[in-house]
This record gives sequence, C-alpha cells and structure tokens, in this order.
Amino acid sequence: MYRIKWYTQEEQNMDWTTSILVRDNIKLRLLVPDDAGRIFEILEKDPAIREKFVTWTAGLTTEDAVRSAIEKFQQNSSLRFGIIDGDRLIGYVGTWSNTPDGKEYDAGYFIDRDKRGKGIVTSAMKALIEVASKNLPIELFAMYIWDENEPSKAVAQKLGFTRTDVIEPEPALGGVPERRWELSVKK
Repeated sequence: MYRIKWYTQEEQNMDWTTSILVRDNIKLRLLVPDDAGRIFEILEKDPAIREKFVTWTAGLTTEDAVRSAIEKFQQNSSLRFGIIDGDRLIGYVGTWSNTPDGKEYDAGYFIDRDKRGKGIVTSAMKALIEVASKNLPIELFAMYIWDENEPSKAVAQKLGFTRTDVIEPEPALGGVPERRWELSVKK
C-alpha cells in the first residue's frame, strides 16, 4: 500500500486505495509505480502531453523516469489517479495542494488519444472533485490551461470552472502561457 502525506491525522487515515466509480465501466484508482509502462506508452503516443499540457510529465523520456515521478506522488499532498476502462489504464486525473493550509488545490489530467471526445475526462474530474472536496479542507480548485487548448477549456467550462485574467508562463513546459481557471467549493 502506498501512503500519502496529508495535513491532519483524519486525512491520513482515509482509504484512497479504493476505486472510485466514474460511470459505466470507468473508475479511478490510485496511480502506482507499476502504471509507469502504460503511462509512458500514452506519453509516447502523444508527445504534446509532455510538451504543452501536463507539467509533471515534462522531460519524462523513459519508463523509469515516469516510475520515479509516480513514486514521488506518494510522498506529498496529492491525489493522483489512473483512469481505468475495464482493466486498462487510459489516462490520469490528479489534484494537489501548493498551499500550506490545503484549502486550494490544483487539478490536471490527460487521456489516451483514442479515448478523447467521449466525456471521460469530464466525468473523471467531476468524480475526483466530488470525493476530494468532501474529504479534504478544499475551498478552491484551480486549473492552468493554455488558451489554445480548446478541449481542456471545454472540460473546465463543463465542470463549472471560471476563466480568470491570470496568465503565467509554465517553466516546466518551456514557458507555455497558461491561464488560471477556478472552481469554488467552499463548504
């Protein structure tokens, strides 16, 4: 079992290894190092994920590098899940806090190119946001999206995120300018 570092004892005792039903045959389960091969396969099939879209994948050019990145997830305040279709990993959704109080979480995702356009990412992110906001002290989710990434903007809008005027260059992605989108989930 992989342990995730959390802010309170109550959060540490939560069982995040249980799969989360998304819809039909789609579920989320905690991303583990053994998923590195399949994640690497998805990244190789669509290099733009590493170059323009998903920060944690930038520069991961080997399966071992992906495995190391996944192992590090288990050591910080993040929920990183594989999107599973039946028994096959088809993508990733995650949320993590960069604030000391854990009230604001960033969120991100990617999916195998062959599974895009079917609403899977929207459903997976919705399930993740619901579970995380019920179990953690989250007040706000934020996503950073390149303005030319129309599919991700559509996902954000469907989930109720609001576009802000904040644009920041993402150093891990070679300075790609990403716009901040926000979703308030205050309790």
